[in-house]
Amino acid sequence: MELYEQFVQKLGDDWEPRFLRHGPSFVGLSVIRNRSAFVDDVTDAVEAALARQVGTTEAQELLPSKDTFRRLLFAYNPETQWRSKTRLALCLYIRFASWEAFEASRQYVAKKEPAVLPLPIYTPALPVAATPPPAVRPNRQTKWGVGALLLGCLAGMIAWFSMTPRKSDDYAKASLTIKKREGATVPTTLLFRYDVSNLSFDSAFLCVQGCVGCPQRIPIRQATGMHSVTFMVTGIRRAVLEINGKAAKELFFPVYTKGWGGRIITPDRWYPYQTQEQIVRGGNLHLPPAQFTNPDEYNNYETHFSNCRDFGITGDSSVLEVRVRNSPADGGLGCCDIGWTLSDSVGRGYDVHILQRSCTTFAQLRINDQVYTPTTDFNLLANLGQDVSQWGVLKIVLINQQMRVLFNEKPILAVPYNGRIGKVKHLSCKFMGSGRVDQVKLSNTYSGQVAYAEEF
Repeated sequence: MELYEQFVQKLGDDWEPRFLRHGPSFVGLSVIRNRSAFVDDVTDAVEAALARQVGTTEAQELLPSKDTFRRLLFAYNPETQWRSKTRLALCLYIRFASWEAFEASRQYVAKKEPAVLPLPIYTPALPVAATPPPAVRPNRQTKWGVGALLLGCLAGMIAWFSMTPRKSDDYAKASLTIKKREGATVPTTLLFRYDVSNLSFDSAFLCVQGCVGCPQRIPIRQATGMHSVTFMVTGIRRAVLEINGKAAKELFFPVYTKGWGGRIITPDRWYPYQTQEQIVRGGNLHLPPAQFTNPDEYNNYETHFSNCRDFGITGDSSVLEVRVRNSPADGGLGCCDIGWTLSDSVGRGYDVHILQRSCTTFAQLRINDQVYTPTTDFNLLANLGQDVSQWGVLKIVLINQQMRVLFNEKPILAVPYNGRIGKVKHLSCKFMGSGRVDQVKLSNTYSGQVAYAEEF
């Protein structure tokens, strides 16, 4: 596999902890809406990976520019000769010690694995003369014979072009469905069925994210078929049928949990998923990093909690109220970020991150397709800086196409939003380090009726 392909695949592998504001899962670069923000996040992710391996100073020297990442991600040209520093930075990011180590690995795989043959392309045999004409001046009869032959060839080519399907951007006839689901909660196995009959194309893939024991992009080599995928990651997931590099069909589907579940995530590994019985400690949702085997992991890790079910309430008229804290005394790190996500069945919803004051550079806010960044919305996001080391109540209210955020009953932010948010299917919380959740309540904005409430 080429360096570019492995780099893109690594972005997909790192999607859940690093790039969620660009979508619930990674299905390809062509669907990224805010490209500038994505380039910023990729640059930060690569710089952090380099710093862990070669130190901060050398990482800054090796780090490619944002323009380089923009060309690499959205204007990739396989003929481009990338600088040696760029190649080395990408190799380090995908966990190779050097460009030479990557090349040696690629050559080894090429020797061990049989070449993948492309999809067969039908080419009609054109009629040809049985024997070449004699090397003499042709008479009139020969001229008529040659003319008849050319006309026959032309007629054959016209018939072939009229009967052969040609590559097109219109793939409305393609289909992607879920044939069967096994497991009500994680682990969940889904059987996907695809159909690309009567279509002509250069490449086709089934793209999924968060599966176990399978590649992120599964090549399709038959007109119809099925693939089973096992998910250990909860929430709203997406599968895409990609044809000629474009998303032809997409499916959103929930991967349910039984109550709350959680896991610890480091830059190098995802620790095993744990059920609610395992993550309730001291009357709170809490995951201390006692399971770490590598002391360095204490310096950079996140804890994620998730509850995926039918909450029986519409997102557009919902109030999410949570009592939380992220204190260094509990294992909070850096700016002690606390992020809450609400999603409907197709991934629409919001991500709201509050964090310690003076850390606005790392604040995040998304609602549906509207993404706010510190670069363009610094004054707005500065209001998300709060004292999160003490217990506080974060309230997120959606009413009349407006999001209102309150902390300890004090309004800190209000923004309008576009689009609709349907029935709530997923709630999740993410801490930088190890924070605590004391209680969660979801209710109707207008009636005040409680749809879900839990104290741990």
